Amino acid sequence: PLWHHLTAKSIKRSGNQILIMKMPAIHVLFCIICFLATFMSSSHAWTCRYEIDIETGSRQNAGTKAKVMLKLCDFNGTCPVNVDDLKKYGTRGSNYNYFQQSNTDRFAIEVNDPCVETCKMILSHDNNGDDPSWYVEVVQVRALEPEGEYFSEDFEVHRWLSTTKPPRTVKVVKDRCGGEVMVDATNSLLASVLLKRYGIA
Repeated sequence: PLWHHLTAKSIKRSGNQILIMKMPAIHVLFCIICFLATFMSSSHAWTCRYEIDIETGSRQNAGTKAKVMLKLCDFNGTCPVNVDDLKKYGTRGSNYNYFQQSNTDRFAIEVNDPCVETCKMILSHDNNGDDPSWYVEVVQVRALEPEGEYFSEDFEVHRWLSTTKPPRTVKVVKDRCGGEVMVDATNSLLASVLLKRYGIA
């Protein structure tokens, strides 16, 4: 123990006895390092942490082993989350079998920029692997600051991302940036019109 290495001596000054503790320099340095390590561990290496929960449906063969891509953007078109392999950010490690039938998986993406309110989601996969078709129920997004939650948003999907099952596309776009109504901008004539006229899809 550290106290075993302490030595003491007493001197007299103005009639009072003063106890002076002497500590070897190596122990002083050790204490400083421990203090700095504790201080640094209590601070966060990120400014904003986006947590994404994706629920895969319970339908037969709803899961996928395809590579999943995700993009989240705000009202100004800034996209703090733009990843081409979401599995790498899984909270259960990159070797876990994500996106399986009836499962809800969590992913965490940490950035050094302030949190923003994302209102647009683009979810897709590369259509590779055995039976890559994927049925997605909902994507829940939370933005967390070191002090606590900044905002949350749910993107309801409830459809296949597949080239063989309707609507026969491996991408879904959910956009609320243009107003309160959530627009499914994928494979839709209405979305095409909105895109050309208002640029919100």
